[in-house]
Amino acid sequence: MPDSGKSSLFLQAKLISYLFTIQEKAKYRNQIQELCISQMRTIVGIAKKLAVPFSPATLDYVQLFLKVSNNSLDWSPEMEEMLTIMWKDPTIQMVFQNRYQYHQIHDNTQFFMERLNQFNEPDYPETIDIAHIPIMSTDIQEARYTFGKMDFVYIDVVGPKSNSKKWLDCFADTTLVIF
Repeated sequence: MPDSGKSSLFLQAKLISYLFTIQEKAKYRNQIQELCISQMRTIVGIAKKLAVPFSPATLDYVQLFLKVSNNSLDWSPEMEEMLTIMWKDPTIQMVFQNRYQYHQIHDNTQFFMERLNQFNEPDYPETIDIAHIPIMSTDIQEARYTFGKMDFVYIDVVGPKSNSKKWLDCFADTTLVIF
C-alpha cells in the first residue's frame, strides 16, 4: 500500500536502537534541507495560483527564492535566511494551514521550518529530526533489532505487486506482516 507509513515505521524502529554515522547524518541533513526548499517552492506555487499576495517585506525574498531554487536545491546561509523570512509570511502560513486541500504539502514541513537555524549545528540532525523525515522507499531494506530477549528482523519492501516474486524469499520464517 503506497503512503501507508510502512517505511516510516521501519525508520522509527531503526531509531530506537541505532546510532547514526556521520555519513548517514549528512545524508539525512541534505534530505531535510532539500525537503524544506521543495516544500517552500510548492507553498509559494500554490499561493501564486490562488493569487494571494505576499507581504511587501517578503515579496523580494520570494522572487529571489524562486530564481535560486529553480536552478539548485543547494543549501546556503542565504537560503536559510530566505526560508526563515518567507516562513513567517501570512500568505505562506495561510497556505500551510490549509495544506490538506492541496495534498502536496507534508505535515512535517512546519517542524523543519521552525528548526532552520539548527541545520548547521555539528550534531544535526538529531534522532527526532530523522524521525520526521518523510520516507519514500525504493527497494528492499532489512534491519535487525533486539528488544529484551527477542530478536526481530524488519524487512521493508516497496514497489508494484509484479515485484512480489522477488520479495517472497524475504518472508520464509515470517511471524508478522504489516500492510
